[in-house]
Amino acid sequence: MPPFSLQVTLKYLEAVLITGLFVGVGYLLHSEDPCFVTGKIDFSIVVLTLLTLFFGWPGLFGFLLVYGTALALFYPQFPIYQMLELLITGLILYFFYYLWETRLKHYALQKEYFRQKLDENSNAFYTLKAAYDQLEKAYMTKPHSLKDSVEKIMKMETEDTKEAKREFLRFLSQQYHVKKSYILTFDTDEHLLDFDALDLHASPDSEDLLIREALEKRQPVYIDFEREENQTRYLAVIPLRLPKGKMALLVIEDMLFTAFEQDTLLETTVVFSYFMQSLQKKHFIEEMRCRRHYLSEAFAYELCKMEKISREQGVPSSLIVLRSSDEAMMRRLYTFLQRNIRTVDSIQTLTVGKREFIIIVLFPFLKRVGVEGFVGRMKREMQRDQAMRVWLESDDFRYEIEEAGFAPFEHIVREKHDGA
Repeated sequence: MPPFSLQVTLKYLEAVLITGLFVGVGYLLHSEDPCFVTGKIDFSIVVLTLLTLFFGWPGLFGFLLVYGTALALFYPQFPIYQMLELLITGLILYFFYYLWETRLKHYALQKEYFRQKLDENSNAFYTLKAAYDQLEKAYMTKPHSLKDSVEKIMKMETEDTKEAKREFLRFLSQQYHVKKSYILTFDTDEHLLDFDALDLHASPDSEDLLIREALEKRQPVYIDFEREENQTRYLAVIPLRLPKGKMALLVIEDMLFTAFEQDTLLETTVVFSYFMQSLQKKHFIEEMRCRRHYLSEAFAYELCKMEKISREQGVPSSLIVLRSSDEAMMRRLYTFLQRNIRTVDSIQTLTVGKREFIIIVLFPFLKRVGVEGFVGRMKREMQRDQAMRVWLESDDFRYEIEEAGFAPFEHIVREKHDGA
């Protein structure tokens, strides 16, 4: 949190006002001892505790500033020991506040990361389900499938963000007969930041009832034709959460009447989500320079995110590097790992030289002790097989647990070049 942000400044002001109110009430009740220095109950400890645990450093500093000033003004002999006692107590309380605040930040980061993974997996699940549904219904007359649409979205290589959004709107027009649509971006306060449309003279109404309903519900909303009076100019609004609390909305104003059906709208929701995720992913990869020729883009993207979180927020993640020259056993290990790792974990394979095979597994937000526990469970499960037990206990099988980042891979690449 920036030291001079508006939020921090307000915390300082609140701490000063509350402490001033405390001293003022004390003066009205007992003008000779307004700070309760000689009283049987030291109420200043209560105020200090509340302010420090609620506001952190601004609460502690604001209290000590006002309370110390009151002690200097109202008492002929400054109670230095009383002030030192409050200072030490406040520092101890701030330590607990810091631990709690750090833990909350860690949980918030994990929640955001898992939410993104859930969105990605939800899209993948719906794509698979819809593909099977379409196969069962034998949509012979349909000129495209959801799989075709997703593949076209993933192949969009336009570097300019605004041009990419216009290209996506053209894709909707050609693929789903959407005649007029927009992509709107809103900030955390639901104020319009930007919009994109094929028509350069378009002016979407960001205060439209359907748009406001989508922002409020955080889910797709559609026009209700059964209403006698529809106070909206749009047919459908599809919202998507973006990083840092922003929202992107796909607004459909006009489309072919026969295409305005549930299946088409659901597919449109999925491809819009895929497109925005792909756009964010490409932007992040380019900005953070995540590309590595020896890693898949998906694995490099996840690794780059974990490295950034660890560097900026101090939340660690781990990876394990498994090595062996036995290709057959490594294939069996790879199959086992794919079945047993978490959905949020990522896996990558590499070959160093001619006879060393490597499997790397990334464990987001998992510390070294957690990975060691996973390795222990893996060994116990695989040692049920005689051949696997002998291999795992041999010198041919090796593994290292590292902090998530690109450093271990640079070492592996050097080995690869040296062994070539």
